[in-house]
Amino acid sequence: MFELTEPFCNYPDVLNLLKKRFYQMNNSPDNINKLENLAHFLVLQRFPAEVPTEAGIKECLAQARILTPVTDEECDKVLKLLYAHLQVTMEIGVAVVDESTYKPWLNERKQDITFYYWDRYRKYLERSKNWNGVVIETLGRVSDEILDLLGNPANETSWQRCGLIMGDVQSGKTANYATLCNKAMDAGYRVLIILAGTQENLRRQTQERLDLELVGLDSQLILDRVGRKLPVGVGRIDGNHFVATFTSKNNDFDQKLLNNLNMRITTCLEPVVFVIKKQKHRLTYLEKWLRIYNAGPDGKIDSPMLLIDDEADNASVNTKDDDDPTTINECIRKLLILFKRASYVGVTATPYANIFINPDNEKEMLGNDLFPRDFIYSLAPPTNYIGNTAIFGDESSHEYVVQDIGDDAEHTIPIKHGSQFNVEDLPESLYTALNYFVLINVIRDIRGPIHSHRSMLVNISRFTNVQSQTRNIIHAWIERIKSAAINFGSLEPQEAMRNSSIKSLYDTWQAFHLSLLCEKDWSTVQQHWLCYAVNRLTVVEVNQRTSSAILDYDAYKDNGFRVIAVGGNSLTRGLTLEGLCVSYFYRNSQAYDTLLQMGRWFGYRIGYEDLCRVWMTDEARECYSHITKATNELRDEIYSMRYYGMTPREFGLKVRSSPGSTERMVSKLLITARNKMRHATDYIHTVSVSAELLETPKIIIDTDRIIGNFNLAKQFVAYLEATHKKADDSVFHSTHNVWVDVPREKVASFIRSYIADPLYLHFQTDGLADFIAQANHLESWDIALPEGDTKEEYCITNKTVIKRQERSVDISPNKKSIRINGAKLRVGSRPCTRYGLDNSIVEEITQRRKQNKQQVPDKDFLMKPDRKPLLLIHFINIKPHTNLEKPERVEDRTLVVQVMDRLNGKKACVVALSVGFPLATKDNTMYVKYKINLVQQELLLEAATEAQNADD
Repeated sequence: MFELTEPFCNYPDVLNLLKKRFYQMNNSPDNINKLENLAHFLVLQRFPAEVPTEAGIKECLAQARILTPVTDEECDKVLKLLYAHLQVTMEIGVAVVDESTYKPWLNERKQDITFYYWDRYRKYLERSKNWNGVVIETLGRVSDEILDLLGNPANETSWQRCGLIMGDVQSGKTANYATLCNKAMDAGYRVLIILAGTQENLRRQTQERLDLELVGLDSQLILDRVGRKLPVGVGRIDGNHFVATFTSKNNDFDQKLLNNLNMRITTCLEPVVFVIKKQKHRLTYLEKWLRIYNAGPDGKIDSPMLLIDDEADNASVNTKDDDDPTTINECIRKLLILFKRASYVGVTATPYANIFINPDNEKEMLGNDLFPRDFIYSLAPPTNYIGNTAIFGDESSHEYVVQDIGDDAEHTIPIKHGSQFNVEDLPESLYTALNYFVLINVIRDIRGPIHSHRSMLVNISRFTNVQSQTRNIIHAWIERIKSAAINFGSLEPQEAMRNSSIKSLYDTWQAFHLSLLCEKDWSTVQQHWLCYAVNRLTVVEVNQRTSSAILDYDAYKDNGFRVIAVGGNSLTRGLTLEGLCVSYFYRNSQAYDTLLQMGRWFGYRIGYEDLCRVWMTDEARECYSHITKATNELRDEIYSMRYYGMTPREFGLKVRSSPGSTERMVSKLLITARNKMRHATDYIHTVSVSAELLETPKIIIDTDRIIGNFNLAKQFVAYLEATHKKADDSVFHSTHNVWVDVPREKVASFIRSYIADPLYLHFQTDGLADFIAQANHLESWDIALPEGDTKEEYCITNKTVIKRQERSVDISPNKKSIRINGAKLRVGSRPCTRYGLDNSIVEEITQRRKQNKQQVPDKDFLMKPDRKPLLLIHFINIKPHTNLEKPERVEDRTLVVQVMDRLNGKKACVVALSVGFPLATKDNTMYVKYKINLVQQELLLEAATEAQNADD
């Protein structure tokens, strides 16, 4: 790009400057890119620190167009891209901090720090990545907050800080820690160690990224024999200073190479960075080399060091030999204690592994030196991020993205198969996904830019042998498509469709209504665009057996890389697939701790988010919905604990004993301790219900039991009518049916009598009833009957009339239960926990969230320690979920209709429960003991014994 050196006054001045600089823009491959870059520059000059208006963007585009010959159609495309890039905002994150160890230092030192590295990185984000000023400014503020939580590098006493950054999958965590690293170097940190996962392809990708955003040089050329310095990324913005990198794109840490080049951190004038894999031997070699060649007489290195542990939970998942978490953690701790002054920052989207949660005992969890004892910082993604909440959340905006993998996949490639499985053919749903990928390449060519990267992910097995066979079959299929496009594509559609490949593409075009997403009709697509789009497609295999450079997008930066990547666990954990728009995910859903990490489809899809699709099983969809809920609750927990001044220690203990941890513990036990099943079939798991809402979103498919629960609820309401007064609507935020001061014994008896799905781990009636009956501090309960929007009123008793709620339901994968709200598994409408609270309190809590532009979660209304516990009894009319309209779900839809008819015949309905507990106090604990039958759970979960971090 170019740099504005003359002062900016008004548009004529800027246009004259642009004319002088125009021909310096040699990195734009076409007029569209040139126009976008020029317009983007003008917008940032006019709106340096605020979100630009639509009118302002249009005006800047019109000024830039004077210099660029483009059509009206191309100009419209650029306008859409500018809107997508520039009308983005990002909020500041939230931190839980141990105030007893925190000593602020950054503000006091800021005036004496020259932010050289940050300034050039900021310019790089603006000019090369097209980030707007608002997001960059927020990124800077976030990094300031995190940097201040680290140790002060100017403090020459010995110290060590340990924290964690929690982000979202593919949300830009690397940009956040790259910003942190740049500012840390400005502040005085001399050594940066980046642990970039356990596999070389991810380490290489991280090194390439940091060459651009931190080092400023091509690392591979630095470490060759000649030692050339080729500026890249930030180095092209400002090359007065660079960062010394002791690893490169092609070389992990190599002590022999460094010794041959006589490289030492103690002799470098610039900060030093290492990007290494999280493996025992690499970490051991690094520690040994640092200790022997760089430590002082006391065995310590007197240079401030920042260690970034990317995917921090990953070390705790793989339990194989050298990659055992105990071994990895020990290696990391040895690195930390080698430096007199060190800060450790874990970075992850899924802090569920035993670095954070240990199922055995509290002492072991807190005794782990890598526990983020000093701070936990939860990042907020930009508004254009499409994550798990957008796809799988309660109020998902992109639910259409998910496509079902039918039963045909199990018949073709069983989800449980061995390393020697012979792949004879692919599932029909995978062929559909491949057809779809071909077609959206056409649409993206039509939309432009034509040279953008496009990727498809195929993850169907962890075995490299199966991956190789799959890759070969897909390659042969692609070759047939290419041949068909060449030989038949130019014919009239009716004649061309005599070819089965063309016909299959057309059928997919029709099935997905792609004419609504494309400016051209099928005839034009087939005859003029198809051949170009398909002829550039490549199929690669990504696993430990292939080269780490197999996904080298940089090699295709001029023309774009169009690739179908086939792999297993190598496609997870931080690996970025550029321009990913189609994913086929057919893996065992019980890989619980890594499930979210397998979602490479999360991220930023500017200009093509409406085209993205993910194929997965219904089981996987349910698991993603569940973990989405758990992750969102985790973030809400951080916000709430920050508000109430709690520490990372208290946060860690809370997460460890949350209701959601029950399923994680059972999954882990089933996977790692199956050999103990014959000796101990029951497992007691202690769960904290402090400020938790527990529901019954799974209903057993047994109409007699459903009707039994219905009659039980009617009898309980009749008891309430006879013995308790209703709440005053003018004081309490409620429906017309809220009863207060109901004795705990009555609530416990009702819950014990309610028949819940025994295989739904989050609501165990016996354990809950025992706890409630014995909880003296939960003596009095509020009970409410939430109502729906239907016009029809229903008499529960002579005195109590309600409008039933309406919920869509489908059938669980094991065909044993009805799922309320489908895979989302949600009964109440947010925030249903407000019932029973004073109206003024509800308004106060709501306004607090609105100030931070957040929705109010259920937990906020439960965080008041003095509020009463809450029981909600939901009377629900069910209807088939929209996902049951698909042909492959006919049997499930029929089953739902049969249940509906039977209930209507008995004038009954489904009854579901929500139980809300207030925040625990120091004097009153909130722990429930669940007794889990592991054998029964194994039958349900069918947990796999496969290792989760390596391809075989």
